[in-house]
Amino acid sequence: MSKQTESISLGFKLDGKNFPVRSPLMRVVIDSREKLEHIEGEQDPPKTTDPEFNKWQASDFTVFTWLIQNMEPKLVLQFAQHETAKALWRSLATTFRVRADLVQVYDLEIRTSQLKQGNESLEQYWGNLQQLWIETDARKPCPYTCCEKGINTYRKETKIKRLYQFLSDLDDKYDTLRRELIKQIPKP
Repeated sequence: MSKQTESISLGFKLDGKNFPVRSPLMRVVIDSREKLEHIEGEQDPPKTTDPEFNKWQASDFTVFTWLIQNMEPKLVLQFAQHETAKALWRSLATTFRVRADLVQVYDLEIRTSQLKQGNESLEQYWGNLQQLWIETDARKPCPYTCCEKGINTYRKETKIKRLYQFLSDLDDKYDTLRRELIKQIPKP
């Protein structure tokens, strides 16, 4: 009798460009099913002679299947040869994890500063800004690592800067709303 593997979907598949957004979401889904050790665990799999091996392997194949099901088909052939979910996850992270790249950060900052609402809806404009900010943050993490105060100050200043950026490029029909929101921004 065969056992049916539960299917999971994040609503969008790994395409090679969205790993920084997608990986934490996939991690949460896997952890919610209590199988995070299959991608992050430090313990080696049981030996094939271990009575627990078949149970572990079935669980690992489930996680492996979830990862593969949530990839664009063009990537499946590139990554499906791995033997364990952990090996697959590490390969994905090595291949797609974003590293600090000043040229990319510069490009993202330029694209962000040039983005205007134009004919887009408020929601589309906000979503486009959010995507650029997420990509920027992945390549340019918080420079403060020494204390919580420095980290919190950086985050607060970044939020305010981004609010100004959002408001400054809104369509003119939102001018009254823009002024009201600016009045509510706390003073530094």
